[in-house]
Amino acid sequence: MKWYILTGGPGAGKTSIIKKLKRMGENVVFEAAEDVITEDLSWGVEKPWEQSDFSDRILQLQEKRHELALQMEAEVVFFDRSPIDTIAYPMMQKKPVSAALKEAMKKTIEDSCYQKTVFLIENAGFCKPTEIRHETHGEAVRIEKYLEKLYQDAGFEIIKIPAGRLEVRARLILKHVYPDENAERKTKS
Repeated sequence: MKWYILTGGPGAGKTSIIKKLKRMGENVVFEAAEDVITEDLSWGVEKPWEQSDFSDRILQLQEKRHELALQMEAEVVFFDRSPIDTIAYPMMQKKPVSAALKEAMKKTIEDSCYQKTVFLIENAGFCKPTEIRHETHGEAVRIEKYLEKLYQDAGFEIIKIPAGRLEVRARLILKHVYPDENAERKTKS
């Protein structure tokens, strides 16, 4: 079993790439934060990311998705973020980090399912704030750099996926994951 993490700042294109990989026949696990934010917004919470239990709720959903990924019994699975991303936000903001988040980060580092290669989806030169994504472009770039350092410090090798067309970015990831296979076969959309 090989699990690959896609990371990067908000608005970089991770979710679009994950969706493209799914359309290409790959097994994927979607980001949890967006679902937590969407649920809170539906209940009238104006700024879900300011709730004290926000990161822990993301972690809980990530853990459920982790269990579902185990049930896939797939050789390769792509994850839109990991608990390392979840812990990065409160750490950057100098907010308290729960014991559960610290333990999840440790487990992610030690988990033999996660590959030590992480795909850093680079910022496309802009970050358009939405109801779900509130960060400015400058904040998105700072988050990207922080995530890169956090993953490197945790012993992961970073492969940067530059801004560009969605198809090109997805193919670049697949070429790293399946270097010995016929790239044409694995990258049909």
